[in-house]
Amino acid sequence: MTLVNKFLIEVKYDDILVEEAEILFEKKVIIDVLNPEKNLFVFSLFDERDYEVEIFKPFTKLQRSTCSCLFHTQHKICKHVLAGLMFLRNQKSKEESEKKTPAVSKTKTLNISNILSNVSREELIQFVKNYAKSDPKFSLQLKVFFARKVDLPDNKKKYKSILDSVIKPHSGKSNPSVAEIRAFLTINKELTGQTEDCIALEQYEEATDIFEAVFYKFEYVRSHYGLDNETFTEQSVHWHKIARSFFQEKMSRALTNRITDFLKDLAIKSFYRYTDIFNNLIHILEKELDKKNKIEIASVMLSQMKTRPESERPLLMALTCLLQSSKRKNEILEMEYPVQLFLPFMQHLIKLNQLKTAENFLETKIKKSGFEKEWFFLLMDLKLRQKQNKIAFDYLITLYTKTGDIKYVTFFKNAVENVDWIDGFSKQLEKELLTNEKIQPAFLLSFFESEEKWDEQLSLLEMNPDITLYLSFASNLYIHKKEVFSKRLLQFIFVWLDNHVGENSYHFLQSVFKNIDKNKLFELKLFIKENIRKKYKERKGLITFLDNYR
Repeated sequence: MTLVNKFLIEVKYDDILVEEAEILFEKKVIIDVLNPEKNLFVFSLFDERDYEVEIFKPFTKLQRSTCSCLFHTQHKICKHVLAGLMFLRNQKSKEESEKKTPAVSKTKTLNISNILSNVSREELIQFVKNYAKSDPKFSLQLKVFFARKVDLPDNKKKYKSILDSVIKPHSGKSNPSVAEIRAFLTINKELTGQTEDCIALEQYEEATDIFEAVFYKFEYVRSHYGLDNETFTEQSVHWHKIARSFFQEKMSRALTNRITDFLKDLAIKSFYRYTDIFNNLIHILEKELDKKNKIEIASVMLSQMKTRPESERPLLMALTCLLQSSKRKNEILEMEYPVQLFLPFMQHLIKLNQLKTAENFLETKIKKSGFEKEWFFLLMDLKLRQKQNKIAFDYLITLYTKTGDIKYVTFFKNAVENVDWIDGFSKQLEKELLTNEKIQPAFLLSFFESEEKWDEQLSLLEMNPDITLYLSFASNLYIHKKEVFSKRLLQFIFVWLDNHVGENSYHFLQSVFKNIDKNKLFELKLFIKENIRKKYKERKGLITFLDNYR
């Protein structure tokens, strides 16, 4: 009975798992196979990352297997083990087939599998030792991939020594080469994966050893050499996610305290950079610390504030507010710092959902310094977020009447219910604009345009016969009130030409046509030209100008 008939993998195991294993087998993901002792087979395979599979006494009742994947840890079987069994079954089938075939001269390709199956364990060990001595890169990779196999009195040191051998502590005398930085990032990525594997396998102490040594070194190197590097930024975010994940695991209290103390210490190191409002240690620790520890960290951060880079200070002030009591938050507001940092400070507070704190700070600042459009806009936004629409509307009136920037009206309009805008706020704002003598016509015209009140816009233009205003709002008026607008604009031009001749009239028409061309209202330009020719056919110079202007 052949091995294929003796043991059908497809019958014993789950159909979906078998299908996944068949796909892996057909893709030839098995890189290497070793048979270090009788009935033991060791496979190296690549399925998006490297896995190691061991199968003892395959196809027997005593069959046992291991795999470095998480699925095997949970279910005691996986697609990688099944792919290995399929490989062994296939090899056995070939061997049985070859026995039935007359002997012919055999040829072998020189590959890793053949070499390893023909050398002794002692020879292999000696080769690895010699090669590691002569090739530092190979030696380093050997340490990275097998460090977890070696238990030392202080396991943190083994990972620290690996990274220190790539990039030495910063001395300011020389910088690492591009190749060294690249090697550091590659090793860091591998150790990130090992940390996650340890967490998945609930090997929390080993995960903590790797995490503390590598994350500390990574942030140190990033601060000195890779702060603006995209890859450093991505890996930093990854490390912070791992840091946060420790508190989601069911670890011992001793290990949890160890991680917490490590993060507290790293959070106040001068080289630790605060560049992300959410992926940083204060944001991670904020939910893990008691009140006393929060105040301690906040005090340290406040004392360091002036020595921190200016770009970090708004973010740090916002994060420190997370840790502070209401009374101590006022200390931050009283601190001396450049006025340009205040706005990003407020924006960070809002991202952290510290709405009331941001509101108090803004109101205090406005009382001291007066109107500042960005501060008023943030206050309007905060009131809208808290559904205090009437108060927000007061800020809108101030913003629009002082700046005339229609974006504030649009922002408010989009934030409130449509019915509230149409039945209330729109009418209130229009009334305010019409009754306020200090309002510039352009502000009101912009409002009418945003509300698509074309008749009101035309009426206001009649009251303010300014060619600049006519042309500023020509684009939409021409679309929605083509005939009326065209005639009124033409009449305005006639009045101007009746009172000006020569070069003055040419310059005037040139500015009109340039504006019309800018808005691509070419039909309007033809209409104006034709009517000017009819009315002023006796003014030869004017007709010549029109003929020459394209």
